Formats: sequence, C-alpha cells, structure tokens
Amino acid sequence: MIASHVTPKATVLVGGKVVPLRSPTTAEIHLWGRNEPLPVQSTWCIQTGFVRSLTWDEAGELITLGIWGPGDWVGALSRLQPYELQCLTPVTATVITAPLDNLDSTLVLQLQQVEELLSIVRLRRVPSRLLRLLHWLTIRFGLNTEHGWMLDLHLTHQVLADIVGSTRVTITKLINQFETEGRLIRLSGQRLLITNIDQLLPIDAIDA
Repeated sequence: MIASHVTPKATVLVGGKVVPLRSPTTAEIHLWGRNEPLPVQSTWCIQTGFVRSLTWDEAGELITLGIWGPGDWVGALSRLQPYELQCLTPVTATVITAPLDNLDSTLVLQLQQVEELLSIVRLRRVPSRLLRLLHWLTIRFGLNTEHGWMLDLHLTHQVLADIVGSTRVTITKLINQFETEGRLIRLSGQRLLITNIDQLLPIDAIDA
C-alpha cells in the first residue's frame, strides 16, 4: 500500500454517470494493488478501482457481500466477523473521518446491494444466476462505449463462481456458451463487452 497527500476529485465518471466522491476535500490517498486487502478497521471512500466485500462460512466457503466502486464507502461500517475487503483491481481510497455526513445514504446503498445479490444467488439455475449477475454488474459499473457496455472489473472466473455459488470450470463453460450465443464478447484483461444488455436477462425466466 502507498499513501500520498493529494486533493481527490469531487466527482468521477462511472458507467457514463457522474458519481460524487463522498470524502473530505483534502485527504490522504492510499493505493493498493490488485488482490490486496483493504484494512477493515477504517472506513474508506473508494476513489478509483473496485473492491469486493466478503466473509466465509465454517467450511471456508467464500460468501460475497457486495461489489463496490468509486464513491462507495467500505470498511468499519460492517460488524460482520469474519470480514474482508479484497481489491479486484488497483484501488485508491481515502479514509473517512467524523462527521459521517453521508452515513444514512451509504447504509441504504449497502442494504440495497445485499438485497440485490441475495435475489441473484437464490435463482435456481446457475446460468440464470450468472446472466443476472453480469446484467446487474453492467448496470452498476458498466462503461457505455460506442460498441456497447464495457465491464472492466477484472473479475476472474473463480470470483464469478464464488459469487453465484458454482465452480470455476462451470463458469468458464458458461462464459464460452454466452459468447457463442452472442450475449457477450471477451476482451483482453478479463474485460467483457456487452453489445445488448437485454441479452443478459435469464435464459428461461420461468425456470430462473
């Protein structure tokens, strides 16, 4: 982790939308590399990059609690044990100190994320879970380009498998299947291009 004193941006562009960065005007920027953990003892405002919050059960199975990006607060707001924050990409963040002016809206956002993820993982079929997850991630974090929606979270097949409760091999087969069906295009650097977001809706809504 590297730290430097800078004045962070007031807003950032995420998925074609301007998102306010809820942090002090001047703060110390901390930098982490991909797959590094963020300290959970502090509350962080993400400036750039993407973070996964997670826990695990008694058997060691990972449970993803949320995916977070620029403008989101993560860290000491959670009281869950065990609890970990994993950088999916290189991340910069500032520490949040009192007063927590945006605490109410932050807690509402976190609750909404948990509800949305629960609705996804409760779908019966793994293909439906994966499609719905990709649809949700594209709406939340996708970058609107002239060729479609770019999903650039560096999500490995293992991370996707952890989220939807499947295996890496199954996810790889499904991604290949979805590409053959024209639902997505795989690019370098574990990026996905979605030319038509409606094609990420579940294959069979009745059996979803």
